Amino acid sequence: YSFFVSCSHEQEEQTERKTKKNTRRKMSIIGRVIKWQRSSRGDKDDRPIRIGVLGAARIASHGLVVPASQMRSVKVTGIAARDHSRAKEFAKKHNIERAFHDYQSLIDDPEIDAVYIPLPNGLHYQWAMRAIEAGKSVLLEKPCTSNAEEAKKLFALARSKNVALLEAFHFRFHPAVLRMKEIIDSGEIGCIRSISATITLPPSSLLLAENDIRFNYELAGGTLMDLGGYACNIVRWIGGGNPIEIISATAQMKSPQIDQAMAAEMRFPSITGKIKVSFTQSYWPPSNMVPCVEIVGEKGTLVMSNFIAPHVWHKIAITFKDGTKRSEQRYEQGWSTYRYQLEEFVRMIQDEETSSKLMSHGDSIGNMQTIDSIYRTAGMNVRYSLGSKPQDDEEDEDEYMMTL
Repeated sequence: YSFFVSCSHEQEEQTERKTKKNTRRKMSIIGRVIKWQRSSRGDKDDRPIRIGVLGAARIASHGLVVPASQMRSVKVTGIAARDHSRAKEFAKKHNIERAFHDYQSLIDDPEIDAVYIPLPNGLHYQWAMRAIEAGKSVLLEKPCTSNAEEAKKLFALARSKNVALLEAFHFRFHPAVLRMKEIIDSGEIGCIRSISATITLPPSSLLLAENDIRFNYELAGGTLMDLGGYACNIVRWIGGGNPIEIISATAQMKSPQIDQAMAAEMRFPSITGKIKVSFTQSYWPPSNMVPCVEIVGEKGTLVMSNFIAPHVWHKIAITFKDGTKRSEQRYEQGWSTYRYQLEEFVRMIQDEETSSKLMSHGDSIGNMQTIDSIYRTAGMNVRYSLGSKPQDDEEDEDEYMMTL
């Protein structure tokens, strides 16, 4: 009897310790979220970099406005939207000085130093080109363009105009992701044999409107153009560049030319890469919805959970061939990935650099080349920007933008 009582007490203590640990973890997550979401109205430098935003998209708030408010060296001073009332509403909500009637007016304004573009995919190329032609530096949401040929032209123009151009793969700037790469490069898990990235979310009908721009072919939509950009980016980064071959690519279609899921296998010199992205994942188990990348080496395997948003929570777990394990986390200043990204963009402008060493022009072009190749291998069309095909016209653009 005393034995069973002792076991029962031990189980209760283990359960209590586990509960306390989970509570501390939840509280630390909440604390980090509060910290990186909190806007600030602190003092600015005498001459901060003045950024204008094209489009009152949801991501503009946490992707730019909040981190900019926390920095002395940059200030969001303008917002433009096709619907001026939306621009005024966004400006009032986020304490932005000016609401422009249209995108071009913002680009042409001499008091705007740089432009952030969170527009639909199919409009990235057109408006980034116009901003760069006007001599503005550009922070450009991913994907940078609709296809690789457009990307080549865009980055070539940025170099010729000597302006900063950065594709907004925000996770690449976070200390935890950089630490993961450092571990791999150190040889701790040995020579890499395979890399796989998985990003799966619940069915799009549960999260997104049926006419969401992510699934609009005319606006360069598709799951590979959305979630797939992250997966291709991290696999290529760890793999050391572009794959030499797309071995296979299988799409699950939502509508003609629009993939709601994509699985692809690719080959690098001595390494195999895989991606799996979808908007078809069931809610259970919840762990399946955590973006992860797995790197298998000769000495062990590294798995990074939640590599896309490590500022909320992440884990770098290593399992060695002899069965030993260890894990790491890196939060450092507690900034969001978007803050680290904006810090790098500001540094590029201040140092008069057109390309970032952390996310180079060549890397952006290579990502679009890989995406194009996967679509072709899956028997699908490469995406095009709105207006780049003869049948596209201004009426099409007006119709699609009215839904944003």
